[in-house]
Amino acid sequence: MFASPTWKIPAVLAFSVLVLSGCDGGNSGQAKALRDEIEQLNKHHYEAQQSAKRLQSQLDAAKGEAKKLEDAVKEAEAAQEEAKKELEQIKKDFEAYKAKYKVSMRSQVPGLKLVDFTAQGKTYANVVAMQFTDDLLAFNHAAGTGKLSLRDLPEIIRDYLGLTPVHQAVFVVAKADGPPLSKAKQLEAKKLEVEAETADLDNVVRAMRSEVLALERQIGNVNQDISRASYQKRETYQLERAKEALQLRKGQIESEILRQEVARHELVLRRMQIK
Repeated sequence: MFASPTWKIPAVLAFSVLVLSGCDGGNSGQAKALRDEIEQLNKHHYEAQQSAKRLQSQLDAAKGEAKKLEDAVKEAEAAQEEAKKELEQIKKDFEAYKAKYKVSMRSQVPGLKLVDFTAQGKTYANVVAMQFTDDLLAFNHAAGTGKLSLRDLPEIIRDYLGLTPVHQAVFVVAKADGPPLSKAKQLEAKKLEVEAETADLDNVVRAMRSEVLALERQIGNVNQDISRASYQKRETYQLERAKEALQLRKGQIESEILRQEVARHELVLRRMQIK
């Protein structure tokens, strides 16, 4: 790029003034008009320099703000990745726990005396558990032997066996839903499932966009407060910090919206692949 020759103007014009002053003593109307023009040019030159400095300052501030947002997005992504790793580890730990729990319960149940209970309209007394599987509990009782699916056991026995809400995830019992679905029905069910996921995701994104709009309004209000404070020569530091916090939150939400939009695109592709 070529350097601007503007900086040379004052010196050249000043030299012209000296020359004109030497020619006619600086008293002629023509020389005075030229001096006035030179003063105007010098004034415009100074104002242009000051404007350039202000623009450069604003540019530097904008770059700094962009850098803060970029760092914030990176931190959010790192935190999300860390949370994802923790979740995966929790799942692995829970799977290991389930395996150990099954072995432990199955080894403890045979010979375990249970309280009398009623299930499916029949009362069982002097109950001794014999076998505990993923699906059922087999036992001896005063009238002989019996077995019940886990879902048919009364609450008192489920608690006795340790089938709390968490432990129920270990012994998942599939309920009979009638005959298997046809291929067409299965495909339709998959499509409906993807559409439901897409609708949920759209609701999440819609809520985030509403939050972004609300943040933009807040930022606008803070900008007005900053302008008033500056005009009244009051401290604006706290207002600037509040504005930075709002802008940071806005950038984080916008970054999350982008990720959700990518997820939605993947759902659309899944929907198209169901044939």
